[in-house]
Amino acid sequence: MKSFADSAFPRVLGMLVCLYFLSPVQSAYAGSTMPGPEASPQTEVVECSGYNATGIAHCAKSACFSSGDGRGLIDSQIEVTKSDEEGSERACYVELHSYLQFPGRRNPSFPRQFCIVAKAQSQNGLDRKARVRCTVKIPRFEHFFRLKDPPSSSPFDYSGKFNGVFPFSFTDNFSELTIALPFSLLESELNAQKDGAFVFYSWGVANAHASPHQSSAFPGEIFRDRFDLNMDVNLRSIVEDVDCKVKTSLSIPGSPLTAGTKVGALIQSADSTCDASGFFAHAFGLDALMSEAIRSAIASQAVGIVGTVLNEEDFNDWVIDDPKLKALLEEGWVGGTLCEAPFPAGICIKVSWRQRSLAEHRNLVRTSAPQGTIPPDLTGLAELRDELRKVSPRMPVAGDTNGYAFPAKRHPGGFDDGDMSIFGGLLCLSGEAEGCELVRRAQGSNGQFWRSPARANSKTDDQFSGDQFKGLAAYWAGTGDSKSLEKYLDSVSAKWTPYPSKATNIVKMYNGCTDDRGGKCNIIDEEWRWLNIFAAKLGVDAHVPADAKDYAAKFGDPVGMLPWKAIINKLGYRSHLVGVEIYISKKLGIADPRLDAAAEILAGRQPDNPFFLYLARGKDARVADLIRKKCVIDPAKQEWTQWSWERTESDHAWTNSMGWDCIFMINNLLN
Repeated sequence: MKSFADSAFPRVLGMLVCLYFLSPVQSAYAGSTMPGPEASPQTEVVECSGYNATGIAHCAKSACFSSGDGRGLIDSQIEVTKSDEEGSERACYVELHSYLQFPGRRNPSFPRQFCIVAKAQSQNGLDRKARVRCTVKIPRFEHFFRLKDPPSSSPFDYSGKFNGVFPFSFTDNFSELTIALPFSLLESELNAQKDGAFVFYSWGVANAHASPHQSSAFPGEIFRDRFDLNMDVNLRSIVEDVDCKVKTSLSIPGSPLTAGTKVGALIQSADSTCDASGFFAHAFGLDALMSEAIRSAIASQAVGIVGTVLNEEDFNDWVIDDPKLKALLEEGWVGGTLCEAPFPAGICIKVSWRQRSLAEHRNLVRTSAPQGTIPPDLTGLAELRDELRKVSPRMPVAGDTNGYAFPAKRHPGGFDDGDMSIFGGLLCLSGEAEGCELVRRAQGSNGQFWRSPARANSKTDDQFSGDQFKGLAAYWAGTGDSKSLEKYLDSVSAKWTPYPSKATNIVKMYNGCTDDRGGKCNIIDEEWRWLNIFAAKLGVDAHVPADAKDYAAKFGDPVGMLPWKAIINKLGYRSHLVGVEIYISKKLGIADPRLDAAAEILAGRQPDNPFFLYLARGKDARVADLIRKKCVIDPAKQEWTQWSWERTESDHAWTNSMGWDCIFMINNLLN
């Protein structure tokens, strides 16, 4: 099972990933521009040439073009081609102007005018020429106006708190998902983009500011899609060491979520002054390096919708089991801008929807959740559980003199124990003693946990992850093992790494593994929520680091994020992880309408998943019927490899059930 942790979100805080839902900004205008049908693309050409008999030849020419009445530009898909080139330096830039409002002033906006700048320069000498031809092709769309949707009166209003790394708040009226890349981390990514064996360089962002663009469609509206960066760049080659001051204007333009286009920085202009002649901003392709570094820094960390867009993945497999999600995705747009408060200084990527589309989607999904019926008929379930206990696979621990074996997956080639800490913890909380023993034995002598008892105290490079931690939370909820928790907290407190934060510039990022190069064991909001809850409950709160006790101030409210994750996480293991958070909370008797809403959303998205339905409806006859339907013992089966409730319906994972997933669900109905 792959997790948020395994996909580097949010374990690796190489950037700050911020789920941030904003209230609508009031506007004096009755309507907002929405993208309409695609129009024919526009292609324009600008060329320049220069000659100097003695010295340096150079040329520069610019021309501006309108997209035409009633049309906007999809500037994330601009194609720029250089040809007919002569000279040592040739450059083509695209500058964007006359932005349209869409659909609110904080959302991505779209230009209606673009300017092409052609520049060329030769080296010093005799009979020098400089020439370049710039061809720009840019798609267009028809725009139209519509009245803004009225504010929602839904009683379900979720809010969290921002005071650090993960800001979060949720309202019905307006929605944006923001990923923030602080400049300090952008510098690190730029420095990592080494290109060529003979040139090395280092970057430093001196300052950055937005370049406001006045909207011609809506006087008074200011858009911030284009922004300026001033950077210090040191170029070091085998022949000289050069310090440059680079000034560049760039944008991360808006694009439809489902367009499948590469989202990255569009350099609109770049110039520099250096302490040696013959260098300017394009000497070593600095603009291309900046663009790729920005995209790489964001895309490598993003997951979910943003990760799919930025990494150019295909949404098709998202919607096979969830057609309602397709309609929501088709309404979303992604773009970038300079971060504004409350985010730290940096570049922000925003995914936006029109007003109320998320609320409408949420309400539609919730109404799809099956209603409760009658108490379940439990006849035969205890006997089915007994048979499953006999045939479900157990993996022996090598060298254990007592012959200990623990629940695991099995296939013809052997066993798979990579996710057994989470599954063992869930079994434990459902009342299965073997699950409790599994997690207990997965803790090493230093207090750290591993993925299974067979891996404890080993030097494997994949020791643990964020999804496996949820198994620990379930274990502590089921056993109250205070000594285990105390040892773990002491182990975690001794291992931390500094990370950037708006609140303090630097925070301690604690880690639960001895060797974790990828940050999968970083302990953040959900983990600290559980660690604080159990530390207080079991009397070991003195072992919680002082700076981790107010986890909501540091990371944001993890419970407040659950309804959002339930709505938009891809069905499969990601939505199952949301369900696990709900399950543990409810087993502890934590009452919160946000938990109930998230459970109903999951049940509405996958109504034939008995785990999700149990979270929403409890011990219900339909849950028992689904268990009987999907938990069928086949003695001839070779693959016992699936925890079925973390898969989609189209996977038919129950045909390869590991058996323990069914024992877990039966326990929840019988215990």
